[in-house]
Amino acid sequence: MCPLTGDWDKAQRKLNEMAAKAKGGALTGIAAAARELERAWKTGLTSASLGLAPNSPITIASKSSSKPLIDHGGTGMVGSIRSQQVVGFPIYFVGINRGARGKNGESLTDIAAFHEKGGVIRAKGAKALAIPMTRKAKRAGSPRNYPGQLLFLKATNKKKPWIIGVFIDKTGSRQRDRGVDGKFQRARASRVAYLLMTRVRIPPRPHRRLAYEKWKATNPQGRISKHIAVALKD
Repeated sequence: MCPLTGDWDKAQRKLNEMAAKAKGGALTGIAAAARELERAWKTGLTSASLGLAPNSPITIASKSSSKPLIDHGGTGMVGSIRSQQVVGFPIYFVGINRGARGKNGESLTDIAAFHEKGGVIRAKGAKALAIPMTRKAKRAGSPRNYPGQLLFLKATNKKKPWIIGVFIDKTGSRQRDRGVDGKFQRARASRVAYLLMTRVRIPPRPHRRLAYEKWKATNPQGRISKHIAVALKD
């Protein structure tokens, strides 16, 4: 057996130092990759570049935007997307925190998950879903809390029986009613405050998967390797 020669303790210290540098470079690269995924997700939603199904005409009339998942209160869905390290592990979480809430207290994680696959929303504990069509109605939330006199007008569009009718604000200013997907009587001195529907169908909008695939195509593994190489050169 050949005898060991040289300063092996020094060699071991050098190897340990290189391992520590490589680990630090990997963590730096993973953190940067997580931020890039967060940015790709946010940008994809705000710029509508993920190719998601746009809002329906009714939703556009209510929110004045064709972009889905944008205006769910406060900083909204986009502002709630975060990248953060899992404590004690070289792992990063990129997503929406479970406690994130919209302006009406709705769970943003539940909304994000629902849109990912789509589905049908039905009224619970009421005969119909009341969709607010004005800022005043949005502030009130439910028609029960509306600060004004509401008049119900029944829908006559037999091709879309899930549209029940509208609540008209009789105290509103004189202006033309918003266009809604149904045939309603015009009321010159009023405006549509709520649209009443038995159900709302949400098309699949796989925003998380599409954002991930878009980010993955940019070769994040290669950039992590570069961070490791840079760390080893120092």
